[in-house]
Amino acid sequence: MGDAEFEELEEEAARDEIGEYMHDCVKEARKATTSDKATKYEDCNTKARELAAHAQGKDTIAPAEYERMKREKAAKDALTTIRDCLKGGKTSTQCRNKAKEEVALVTGKEEDDEVDSTEFETLVRKGAEDESRKVMQSCIKAAKGESGWSGKSQPDKDTKYRECNTKAFEIRSEERRVGKECRSRWS
Repeated sequence: MGDAEFEELEEEAARDEIGEYMHDCVKEARKATTSDKATKYEDCNTKARELAAHAQGKDTIAPAEYERMKREKAAKDALTTIRDCLKGGKTSTQCRNKAKEEVALVTGKEEDDEVDSTEFETLVRKGAEDESRKVMQSCIKAAKGESGWSGKSQPDKDTKYRECNTKAFEIRSEERRVGKECRSRWS
């Protein structure tokens, strides 16, 4: 494993730490009295930022980096929540609302501070783009490894790449459908 791959794994672990901690911490902060809420939310972000830094083997991470990682985790969770919810037979509106709540928890929004529809659609698109890119990269890596491809023409190379494109296209199609539904609700 190269340095870049290792760093990506570290960052992914940090995003997961942020998401898991913020999800639980924000739920608890919402229960606090009005006078304590601001402090509780601040504590959630402070601890999540520390956990993210630790996951990357650092003492601290910059606030901008932390916010970026929080949004990336929210994007991934939004897409996953929608996908799992739709598989469970719920309506797209129910799934969108459930995903918005997940985004609110991960990003640290208060209960009455709804996630803006434009922001939500942007996060879902970002989640789909990231997942599509990762699927495509790992699929191509696997296709090269399976066929022993070294850049020379092989009959099944094109088939493998078409399969990779199909997988990535399915993810992006899902993202487009969600975006279309969001835009139709705004009209």
